[in-house]
Amino acid sequence: MKYSETRVLKFARAAYDVVKRSSIKPYSSKYSKKTFTQHQHIAILCLKKRNKLNYRELEEFLMESPRV
Repeated sequence: MKYSETRVLKFARAAYDVVKRSSIKPYSSKYSKKTFTQHQHIAILCLKKRNKLNYRELEEFLMESPRV
């Protein structure tokens, strides 16, 4: 079953695509832990700002919507 994309998912994908096309390096250092990229972090922060969430609310939101 294919799910239709929600506005939140479209925004998250668009933010990630914009950041990925930018000149930002995926990792800040060659010694980075490499669990997540800077592109992913920035896209999540854009989502936080757009939805006017604090970090706890953002964490709950991301746990409830794993497709983002």
